[in-house]
Amino acid sequence: MNLDMLQVLAEKNHIDVVPYEMSGNLQALYVDGYVFLNTRLNEKEKACVLAEEIGHYFTADRNCLDQNQSENLFCELKGRIWSYEVMLPVSQLNVAMYAGITTVNQIAEFFQLIEDFVKEALCYYFYSGQINEKVPCEAATSTKAHSKLLKQIVNDERMNVK
Repeated sequence: MNLDMLQVLAEKNHIDVVPYEMSGNLQALYVDGYVFLNTRLNEKEKACVLAEEIGHYFTADRNCLDQNQSENLFCELKGRIWSYEVMLPVSQLNVAMYAGITTVNQIAEFFQLIEDFVKEALCYYFYSGQINEKVPCEAATSTKAHSKLLKQIVNDERMNVK
């Protein structure tokens, strides 16, 4: 799914995407039917970030803005996982990998995504058991910070803890 398709999806779900010049490292923010999207992002970044923010619309059951509360981290990751499944569906990923597109860079270029997004998605798919040894080694080793939390979320989802 590309940026234009995401914007149509947002519009059909009455989500207003508002270009906004944000300070610091903030890339986007979803609040009550509005996605404020940093104007300084390139097209690939905008697509990855917008997908996650739309994911919050579809998966959040409460206001998740306060990231100091642990349950809100799960809310944040639910939106991120939704974006992985929409932007890099595991079925399409498997086909691409079977066709020889096997490095993070190749996958990112093929799907028009940023490399960090691909690395995180690959980690999620690996830890959730959706892909196996075909995971590019640079993805498995470069996202150690997210690995522990992703493992915990995958285990919680398997136990139907929401």
